[in-house]
Amino acid sequence: MQYAIGLDIGGTKVAAGLISKDGEIVSSYSVKSDVRDAETMYASVKTAISQVMSDASLGWESIEGIGAGVPGLVDSKKGLAIYQANIPWANFPVSKRLKEDFPVSNVAIDNDVRMAALAEWDEKKVSDEELFTYITISTGIASSFIQHKRFIRGAGFSGEVGQIPIVSPFDGEKKRLEEVVSGPGMERAYQLQTADSAITAKIMFENYQVATHYQEIIDGAAQAIAEKVYAIVALLDPHHIVFGGSVATNNPFFIELIKENMETWLLPDQKHILKDISISHFKHLSGLVGAGMSVFYTLD
Repeated sequence: MQYAIGLDIGGTKVAAGLISKDGEIVSSYSVKSDVRDAETMYASVKTAISQVMSDASLGWESIEGIGAGVPGLVDSKKGLAIYQANIPWANFPVSKRLKEDFPVSNVAIDNDVRMAALAEWDEKKVSDEELFTYITISTGIASSFIQHKRFIRGAGFSGEVGQIPIVSPFDGEKKRLEEVVSGPGMERAYQLQTADSAITAKIMFENYQVATHYQEIIDGAAQAIAEKVYAIVALLDPHHIVFGGSVATNNPFFIELIKENMETWLLPDQKHILKDISISHFKHLSGLVGAGMSVFYTLD
């Protein structure tokens, strides 16, 4: 069987996994990200890879390559991590360094949301002609699009739906979508209304049915996200939309609220999308699985 090493690299942790060609996680290991500088961060990556290979008891001859998902702006062709808000890798040569330190010639690197999208796209067995959309709602909000086995990249920064400006439903100010209705955004909105900084998004979602204040925040977030997802539908008319990220995968009712709000905007010929909106199959492991699978796929 063919295997690859998948890497989900973030500002909090680095996850490494031994991934089979059919998307199975054989073994995995996580290490805390050391973000003091570029080299300590890279050392975290090397530790995670070495440990997952040790746990798997496989030789490198069984490994087809390494795939790495990195937040922020990535040059997938040159193998560079160009810019990230939470990792000290400015124009860091990820592919080159991994090839130098491990016995692999195939290294794939891309934005972490695209890697997660790849895993979900493959799992759904979408036809080449169909347009697949992946949207993550977590500490940030972003999206990725795949059609004809290619990512729709634009000039390189496409999919940043979280950067779209909105008028906040909570204070009426113009802000970016993820500032207002990501997990941290909802927490800030609640604190703005109550001055209570102890309430997390997790608490709000868990107590949605019994607390009016929480309902107001979550309902407002669902409406705001629905309007921007409808904008995607109006512009691109995707065949499938999959929601990932912790806010989406841990709270399926939130996606139902988004769908209910979207339905008020959808034209009759657009309503096909309602039956093709789903929640991530791999949940928090999408990025890890997709990174490994990127070794076996060539999605330009």
